[in-house]
Amino acid sequence: MATYTYCEENHREQFSAPSLKAALRWAQDHALEGSEPSDRTTWFDVLVQDPDGDNHRLEITVEPEEPRCLAGEAHDWQQPRWLGGTRGEPRGPGARGRGPGHRRLPPLRACPALG
Repeated sequence: MATYTYCEENHREQFSAPSLKAALRWAQDHALEGSEPSDRTTWFDVLVQDPDGDNHRLEITVEPEEPRCLAGEAHDWQQPRWLGGTRGEPRGPGARGRGPGHRRLPPLRACPALG
C-alpha cells in the first residue's frame, strides 16, 4: 500500500491505496460523498498527490437529481432532430459542458407532471 494525499480547496487528507487507479477511484468517491445536491450540473476539481509528489487532477461532475414525475408515469428523454438532435446545433437542447468541450444529454421531451 502506498500513501496518497487528497487535496480539495482548504482540505488535505492522507490515505492509503494499492495503486494510483485505486487512489483516484477513492478520491472521486470521497469527493462525491461531501457534495451538495443542486438543480444544475456542477463541477469541481480535486488533486491526488502520489508518493513521488506528482499531482493528478480529477474533475468531479455532480449531476442534479432527475425531476420527479407523476406516480406511475415516466419521463420521455429524447433527442429528435427538430430539437437539435444528433445533426443539429452543437449547443442545442441537451448540450451541457464547460470549457472547450461539451457533451450532449437528451432533453426531457415530455413529462406528465410538467403538463
